[in-house]
Amino acid sequence: MRIVAVLDRLAPLLRDRRHLLGGAEREALGHLRALAEQFGHRCHILTPSPVASRVRLGELRLCGYRDLEELKQQLRRLRPVVVFSNLDLVYDAAELSRALGLPHVAWLDSFECCEPTAREKRRWGVSLDRSYLPADKAAFALRSSRRVFAVSEALARRVRARHAIAVETLYPTFHADEMLVPRSDAPRREVPGRSGDDFDGGFITGVCGWEYKGARVFLELCRRFPRHAFLLAGHVDPRLKSRFARVPNLTIAALPTRTLLARSGIVVVPSQWQEPLGRIAIEAMANGIPVLASWTGGLKELVGRTPLAVRRFRDRAAWVAALRTLLRSPAAHAANAATGRQRARRFLAAGSA
Repeated sequence: MRIVAVLDRLAPLLRDRRHLLGGAEREALGHLRALAEQFGHRCHILTPSPVASRVRLGELRLCGYRDLEELKQQLRRLRPVVVFSNLDLVYDAAELSRALGLPHVAWLDSFECCEPTAREKRRWGVSLDRSYLPADKAAFALRSSRRVFAVSEALARRVRARHAIAVETLYPTFHADEMLVPRSDAPRREVPGRSGDDFDGGFITGVCGWEYKGARVFLELCRRFPRHAFLLAGHVDPRLKSRFARVPNLTIAALPTRTLLARSGIVVVPSQWQEPLGRIAIEAMANGIPVLASWTGGLKELVGRTPLAVRRFRDRAAWVAALRTLLRSPAAHAANAATGRQRARRFLAAGSA
């Protein structure tokens, strides 16, 4: 079958196939890769781009479109059996699919169709200027879709409550070659200096450069544990760049997931918003890397009521205490890793594709 996915934020891949992507983009590509490789479907990806170029990503075909008319022409030419879309493109894809008589499926990775309230934005540290789909367009897109999937049950519940529609949970598809680290690539430190305490097993890693992702918690951990090496991956809030740059025991780097995990001894996910899922936590858990994660949003589904969860996740002292336990207690470190491996199996075997 021919499948078309209208996906946002993939234009950089048209210029550089090694470009590092965020969680939502990786999740969409992961599903499509499995549909192509495991089930033999012909998967085409259309993404907004100033240049209408195209590339091959393994079995996937990626093509840019410059405006809605060009997107409509592409859909008419390809005539797929189904159209998938995600993020801000759910409305455009749903509207065009309906006009062309094609079934549409919405993949919801974040809050584009259920905008946080002003109170939530302030509490989470999300910019009040951040744009979301207008409520009427979100409602139209979801009600026009044949099926609606959310990346976690937490997000699914929120969308059901907001729009009174059926929403199914679809966990990510994981590929071993992208995230499982060979045992020979055990976590290791790559910066000079003494670690302190009893821990010398790699970086303390976070993908949390934005306030709503827990940047200020991460900065506090760097300050409170100056003899340990920290690694920050992903994008950084411009308002916090100067503060991160002044931290002597912090390395900031953009790394592929597998490389990032190979260099990590502990992964912290200090999200301050209702994290839609928290993919990096699953990937670390699957590799037996101890994880500390905020007990909120989709992260609750990942870590449950275990020592991996930081229940008072808005309290920086709670993070300091949890990390200190992992650093000083080999037994706590081993128990966290074992629990993480066990809980990750559910998500690795989800069969989402």
